[in-house]
Amino acid sequence: MPINNHFAHQIYSAGPPKAPYEILPFDPLPNLDSDEYWNRMHTVGQVLRRANVGAIVLVHGTFVGNDPWGLAAMFFGHKRASYEKWCQRQKNLADRVVKDRGNFPPQYISVLADRLGTSGELSVSRFLWSGINNHAGRAYAAVNLHRYLCNLDVPRGKRILICGHSHGGNVLALLTNLLAAELGGVEAFLDAVGEYAQTFDAEWQLAAKQVLEAPKLTSRHPLDLVTFGMPIRYGFETTGYAQLLHFVNHRPGKLRAPYRVAGPMTLAGMFSAAHGDYIHELGIAGSNFSTPISRPLWRCDRRLARQLAKGLSWRKITRRMARGMRVTEEGLTLLVDYKQPGGQWWRSGLGHAEYTHVERMLFHFEHLARYFYSRTDFPMK
Repeated sequence: MPINNHFAHQIYSAGPPKAPYEILPFDPLPNLDSDEYWNRMHTVGQVLRRANVGAIVLVHGTFVGNDPWGLAAMFFGHKRASYEKWCQRQKNLADRVVKDRGNFPPQYISVLADRLGTSGELSVSRFLWSGINNHAGRAYAAVNLHRYLCNLDVPRGKRILICGHSHGGNVLALLTNLLAAELGGVEAFLDAVGEYAQTFDAEWQLAAKQVLEAPKLTSRHPLDLVTFGMPIRYGFETTGYAQLLHFVNHRPGKLRAPYRVAGPMTLAGMFSAAHGDYIHELGIAGSNFSTPISRPLWRCDRRLARQLAKGLSWRKITRRMARGMRVTEEGLTLLVDYKQPGGQWWRSGLGHAEYTHVERMLFHFEHLARYFYSRTDFPMK
């Protein structure tokens, strides 16, 4: 996307991608408890520390958050203790049921920190947000993520590596627009979000003021962003991050260009993940759940739609899906064939849960470390 993106949406096209991409095979991995796995992850940790990375923050996607339908905000927003208790229970339930299928549970955090051998030099944490599938949920999450990053105990100058799964990646895209060198559209964005956020967040005004008046987060910490299966939605602001990388589960076909979805969608193909990540294909503009149950949420989402998805009616979602875009307009996209899940279709999550399995942690962190920080430690095989 251009500098001064001003929250512009990405354009859907069947033509050649504007940004670079690579087709990457999925290499066999050693057992999670093996010495080889431990040693290779420890090498990743050494590379991250040499690159001056001070923190890793993981951001989950839609429906596995702490208030995916906005009920806690609607019923308990005026009672902070009850609101936080509801959110904690909701997230605990999601972690128990979903585990590492399209989610970053506590186990993932502990294993990642343990295998990297951080020794206190590199913090590993997760950022929790509602998981609501609409503009309002993601927009509030972006402002809250800004607040979270500003409060991290990381020495000035250290890099922060942020990984977002699914629409967690789109939260990162909105964050980059908040961190733009030129704040076009930010005040209107915050005003729209505030209509909803003030109904349950007593410190919203401070968070909004921090975005507008505090020194830029990017001036203190270079932000390296990684997305996993992020549906193509919001544009990234070039001045709002340092490095950008995308992983997409993709299986090229013979009749279309290798950078496009291989073919038409079928029910059987979805359950077998025949063409890769189907949620990446389905979660584009027009797939929001703008629930009218909460009037503040509804009004906020409608206002944001005019800013974030101007001219992109839900009625034309099938036309956009038919273009089969896999490559984001900015950053490097790695199109990875994770192979079909066979009989374990439930673990694949329509091809969308492949990125967060604990046993595949090594694959992703080796590659992001190689592309971001060191080509010599992780040479191509």
